Amino acid sequence: MHNELDDECQKCIKWTNQLELDNLTEEQIDEIFGELAVSVALLNTQSQIVKEKIED
Repeated sequence: MHNELDDECQKCIKWTNQLELDNLTEEQIDEIFGELAVSVALLNTQSQIVKEKIED
């Protein structure tokens, strides 16, 4: 589970860094935000699973 959390965090960083690039088109920005939203949702789900395991 730790590796999955780490991978998803790295993806969030990647997408966030890409938003800082100059001359992005609206389509590119939309795609980056879409990918970022997916990564954040997966992080939320994975974090909840870890929390439940810790509490058990």
